[in-house]
Amino acid sequence: MSTRKPFETGFKPFLLLTLLLLVKNSVAMELASAGSACAQYIYSDSAGYHDDRLKGVHYALFNFILPESDAFSSTIRQARCLVRERSWEYVRQNRNILQQLEFLSVSETSLVPEDLQKSYPELMTFGFQEMSYDRQASFLMDLRRHADNDIRRLAFELRKTYISLAYSSKLPDGKSLSELISGIDTATAVSKEVDYLLPDSKLTFDNGVIRHQSGEIDYLVIGSGPAGSLIASELARSGTELNIVVVEAGPFVKPGSRDTTFTPELIESANLRTSSDGSIVIRNGQAVGGGTAVNVDLAFSPRLPAIERRFHQWMDNDWVREDLFNDSRVDAAYQWVMEKLGTRKPAMDEVNQNNRILHNGALEEGLVPERYHLNARTSEGGQNKILKVSAVDAFLNPSLRGDYHNRVSIIPSARVTRVLMDGSGQKAEGVQITFQLTWDDCGVLKDPNEFAAETGTVATIQARNVILSAGSLGSAEIMLRSFPDHPRAGKGIVLHPSMGIPANFHFPVNNHEGISASVYVPSRTVEDGYFFEAMSADAAFGALLHPGSGRQILSMVENFSHYGGFGVMLVDEPEDNNRIFINPETNEVDIFYELSDDSIKRFKEGLKIGIKIAFKASAEKVELLSSESLLSDEATYFPLLDISQVETAVNRMTLMPNQNFLSSAHLQGSNKMGNNAQTSVVSKNFRVWNQKSGQEISNLYIVDGSVFPTSCGANPMQTIYTIGKLFVDGVIKNSPVLLP
Repeated sequence: MSTRKPFETGFKPFLLLTLLLLVKNSVAMELASAGSACAQYIYSDSAGYHDDRLKGVHYALFNFILPESDAFSSTIRQARCLVRERSWEYVRQNRNILQQLEFLSVSETSLVPEDLQKSYPELMTFGFQEMSYDRQASFLMDLRRHADNDIRRLAFELRKTYISLAYSSKLPDGKSLSELISGIDTATAVSKEVDYLLPDSKLTFDNGVIRHQSGEIDYLVIGSGPAGSLIASELARSGTELNIVVVEAGPFVKPGSRDTTFTPELIESANLRTSSDGSIVIRNGQAVGGGTAVNVDLAFSPRLPAIERRFHQWMDNDWVREDLFNDSRVDAAYQWVMEKLGTRKPAMDEVNQNNRILHNGALEEGLVPERYHLNARTSEGGQNKILKVSAVDAFLNPSLRGDYHNRVSIIPSARVTRVLMDGSGQKAEGVQITFQLTWDDCGVLKDPNEFAAETGTVATIQARNVILSAGSLGSAEIMLRSFPDHPRAGKGIVLHPSMGIPANFHFPVNNHEGISASVYVPSRTVEDGYFFEAMSADAAFGALLHPGSGRQILSMVENFSHYGGFGVMLVDEPEDNNRIFINPETNEVDIFYELSDDSIKRFKEGLKIGIKIAFKASAEKVELLSSESLLSDEATYFPLLDISQVETAVNRMTLMPNQNFLSSAHLQGSNKMGNNAQTSVVSKNFRVWNQKSGQEISNLYIVDGSVFPTSCGANPMQTIYTIGKLFVDGVIKNSPVLLP
């Protein structure tokens, strides 16, 4: 039998963290058709797959992940049968998943490693579907603990696929099995029709060129996140006549039409992005509003000691301008940002039970809990109200509607592929874009310029000044494609890797109620470099995180109202080897990241303290999100049941890729700011360095979190808003040569 590695077969890694989106769009579920029992599912072979062998593996894997229970009502049984049957309709048309199922089936070309073939001879003789439940559990755990990362990654991805299929698939009434089993009816996100029209477009598209009707485009802003929206808005407010255009790779959700928080359609790569070895899930907003469209608006002031310390470090190393980043200048800029966003500190009576767990446990551990500031309205005024305040609300929307001296034009669903330079390399002339397929939703503003461009159409836009504000991933990709030999672009990224600490309590937590995040806890010293942050999750996401067997996952979902928790976030340091790059095999942008020894040490210390916080807040059980052998060498997952187990378990952790559930939403530092072209990508004036001449490119700027020389020290969103304001006031307004 063949022992080829699974990634040598040509299929692309497929981490379906948001398979709900794919399933609900691909599988029409009719609960009534399931009847009172699980009948044999009959299908037509439209996808070219007529393979009962793989269907049997599908059944077995689904039944392993979501086993039958005597506690199930007839309604849950019927729904479970239906989801299992209908999910096969989706799986059999997805060759990526089918190839993964081949891994668990009897085949002459089996990809199962030889050591596991010997350990599980019944798998090779009869297939996964004929193994006992306990042997299935042992085999899947051994896959996840295998020495070969390709094997671990395949097991991790297939597991997440089936957890998502089982627990997240929507039924006709809009509920999922996780909601039926947990008894928690998760509130539906706000979604409503709104009348939202922009004034007639000032842009034209002809013969592959986009032009402004009023003449030359003065400022072309790439990206509409916190920096891009603020910059475009401030340019529009200036008293000088300017033609301003914003280009955004993601869709434009009409303001007020829906709660965009955590919406997978608004996340880059459909929320499937991981580091190149699969070890860290990386989330980046890709929508008008950028990350501010999908986050929960936690506002860490740049005047916090952890962030202020970083600014001082940057000034001491001559990486940034002291006249821009000094305390008084930053304070004034941030006060202005807070006023625009309505940033507020929630009252103590708004702190829900889940956040109180972190608050009270931290006090017991001798730490000082704090309350976040939030970019969110108060909840007064009833339900079905959008609370978050995004960059679109605060900055971009007024400038698009014509509230200011100049009116901004926007091109959504258009990805910038490269910057166009003149022959000397000393001046940017514009950008090249490719039109993207936009989200087909009633709340999305489609083609506001009436270009009628098909997906994949390429166009060019010329401009006097180009400002890249596409985020640490987007701006780095543009730089790498525009200047492929650049020695510093993409280098030294930081991620703020995070791990959740879910815990079971003897009392109801109902973490979905109230404000999801209102409490955080900094480490004892700034040098420790981690934070504890409370967050909420639904039962389906809890299932996705859980590292145990299907029975253990089911137990968590059944008792999810008693689960609470928070996460530990590491403030990592830049390493040159951690980088964004263009993968030569796929020509796609990729992210290489490995935790340094120091990062692992500090992260593990943070985990220890975090778990102790949970136990000191009276947790009965803590789920450590790792499949490593921590409490036993058996091929079984064991939760922590007592605070005395913490040191032993965490000390044994190696944070092996694809054995631990790590995530990141704070990618930073891919286009570092500095005082020379050899060590940095942008100058202290936010201008891109010309690598050959060592001089600034006079009209090409980068303004977003990618220019941070190091981590900013905490959640970066407010700091990005602030540097956007510092850029406009300290660079644009003080440089008349940049204006018409």
